[in-house]
Amino acid sequence: MLTLPMRFRLPAHYLCCAIFQLGFVAGCQTLQGTRPFPVLVNDAETKTPISGAEVVVSYPMSRTSLGPSDSSRTTGNDGVARLWVAPFGDGITLQAAAKGYLPESKDVAVTAIQKIAPAGLFESADDRSANVIIEMYSEPQFTVELIVPIGYRGLVKVDVDLQDDIVCPRNQRSFGYPVSPAGEAKVVGPSLLRRVLPQSYHARYADGTTLDGEMSC
Repeated sequence: MLTLPMRFRLPAHYLCCAIFQLGFVAGCQTLQGTRPFPVLVNDAETKTPISGAEVVVSYPMSRTSLGPSDSSRTTGNDGVARLWVAPFGDGITLQAAAKGYLPESKDVAVTAIQKIAPAGLFESADDRSANVIIEMYSEPQFTVELIVPIGYRGLVKVDVDLQDDIVCPRNQRSFGYPVSPAGEAKVVGPSLLRRVLPQSYHARYADGTTLDGEMSC
């Protein structure tokens, strides 16, 4: 009778060992799947590193709830956030935020992540150089203002032509464009103004009086 408890305990002991071993193997596979992914955050105009910026990595195109979880890191004095990412789904999205700066985001394809070597057994991942650079512009927000002739009433037709080869003057955030007496304006500027939706354009008379008209595309 005393041997029965021992016979029941042995399978339980083996089961615990099996569960432990499975968990250990799965953990190893997860660690091998991730890659060190340092991200450098710079001031877009001065090119100096931004410390204290929070960088969040997410997997927006993942098609399963079993995908990796979002994670975040804060940049150090060198402007580097030392993240870890997995080659999962279609890739990742990086979002950076810092006090006094406009938020920025960047997409990284899964093929680019697959090319990154996993960390070696005795490697210090902190020694790796940045895989991606995110450049952030200081506040305030970029704005576009239409300067309307005094006394003009009616619709304003705006032709927008934003070009990558037009350099944005340093520290300039407001861009003004004149409206002709016929109610037409030509907005030619740097590609950075794409972040200002036409519906968000402002208008004022040439004497500085602001206008409250609605903007539409």
